[in-house]
Amino acid sequence: AVKHCSPTGFSAGFPADPSVPPGPLTHLSLRDSSEARLQSDGPSLLGSWTRSPPEHATILREGVRTCLQQRCEQTVWILHAKVAQKSYGNEKRFFCPPPCVYLAGPGWRVKPVQDQAHQSVETGPTVCGYMGLDGASGSAPETQKLNFEEQPDSREFGCAKTLYISDADKRKHFRLVLRLVLRGGRELGTFHSRLIKVISKPSQKKQSLKNTDLCISSGSKVSLFNRLRSQTVSTRYLSVEDGAFVASARQWAAFTLHLADERCSQGDFPPQEGYIRYGSLVQLVCTVTGITLPPMIIRKVAKQCALLDVDEPISQLHKCAFQFPGDTPGGGGTYLCLATEKVVRFQVRGGDYQAY
Repeated sequence: AVKHCSPTGFSAGFPADPSVPPGPLTHLSLRDSSEARLQSDGPSLLGSWTRSPPEHATILREGVRTCLQQRCEQTVWILHAKVAQKSYGNEKRFFCPPPCVYLAGPGWRVKPVQDQAHQSVETGPTVCGYMGLDGASGSAPETQKLNFEEQPDSREFGCAKTLYISDADKRKHFRLVLRLVLRGGRELGTFHSRLIKVISKPSQKKQSLKNTDLCISSGSKVSLFNRLRSQTVSTRYLSVEDGAFVASARQWAAFTLHLADERCSQGDFPPQEGYIRYGSLVQLVCTVTGITLPPMIIRKVAKQCALLDVDEPISQLHKCAFQFPGDTPGGGGTYLCLATEKVVRFQVRGGDYQAY
């Protein structure tokens, strides 16, 4: 299934420009002419800026210089789908792909300053997160704790696998709320995702460009997953590990889905604009590593069969297959397939499109 996803990023830090020497003014300063005008107006105006004392300017300057030298930048990435299925009754349709959080930047590896005795007895991660839905009527939403794990690329990763929205919630859109807390209870901040659209179930009607809300345009970020008989435990997500595409049970990656130009060779890949339809030649590019899959034809899947004569726009949560171009018409085809955790090519016999 293909699903449109939306990364939300937050970054803290200062832009480093060592070539520019620190000036005599602080961020709460005015130039001399403005300051003279304010002083001539008599008492200080409400809300006006005044020059900081020299000792304050020195402290601020040294603090900024230390931050730049120690590279304390911290970035929070929230990855989530743009739509979520509503749960009815006692069922729990967990969001798929599950919302995940990445903490990037050297600032996350700077340990909080604590007394030596207190620091010596503490082990484990220095930050944890709590994720839930924003409240519909001021009530505190149920939250899920995120335990972050360090990745090979030095980023911290956490995933909320059991979030869902019930039919008691009548909203058509909502946001995810992430609260980050340091070890010891100090709160770092609260972060909100972009809007997520609530749907009852994937549309089974023929899609039209008149309703572009659920259509996917070239250049959009998507996630891909495979699930056997709608079982959550069997879900595998397309991801990238150690420079190779894999089918991961715990982690998914966002891919940029581009329309490809059929007239160009495989090595030359100018992306095209427009909405993506079944039967289009597309290419998937990992948003983190830049690794790509070869150009493939996206096909609609119905009752475990690939439909070769469908050209309607692709939509959220639709089942799809990816066929490698160059196959002989009527002679089967080669499709993108997963074997356990490996992503491979699979040759389908003519007339048999159920094996991928």
